[in-house]
Amino acid sequence: GMVEAVQLYQGFSKFGAEGFMGYTIFISITRELGPVFASLMVISRAISSMAAELGTMRVTEQIDAIETLAVDSKKYLLIPRIIATMFSLPMLVIFFDFISNLSAFLISWLMLDLNPVGYVDTIKQLLSFSDIGTGLIKGLFFGYFIGSIGAFVGYHTRGGAKGVGVSTTKAVVLASITIFIANYFLSAIFMILNW
Repeated sequence: GMVEAVQLYQGFSKFGAEGFMGYTIFISITRELGPVFASLMVISRAISSMAAELGTMRVTEQIDAIETLAVDSKKYLLIPRIIATMFSLPMLVIFFDFISNLSAFLISWLMLDLNPVGYVDTIKQLLSFSDIGTGLIKGLFFGYFIGSIGAFVGYHTRGGAKGVGVSTTKAVVLASITIFIANYFLSAIFMILNW
């Protein structure tokens, strides 16, 4: 948020459009940056751990032991992780959006000397539910995608300890690429729907 405020100020001040910085920063964070950066944080922290944990369970035959007890290992191990990621990511997006917008506001007010009332008023006047809703919907989809990738890659690990490392790296890379591709398509869909 702080970096975006400084960069936008440099561009907007050339056109005398500093008054629109508040809303521009707000929508760029809530629609795009919040969901993507929150997803990347979850990928680096949770998805890598998920893939490593499931991979270790696979190579040490713990998953095979679960299946010999007539328990569906996919329902027991994968589904809860995917659901947890789906619903925790939108909450992290809300937290990220709040912190980023607050920091952008403070930098704009205290360092760039923008009118704080005008900054907030442009957000109030132009804000719509879709500005926040699109980011939360993206967070839900991204949570499903990255949770599924981490669970699937970890579950299908082969090759001992080395295979666990390979699976962890693969899960992080695939999930990161998926987020960027999915972000483009979801943004395009929201634009077509005028939402």
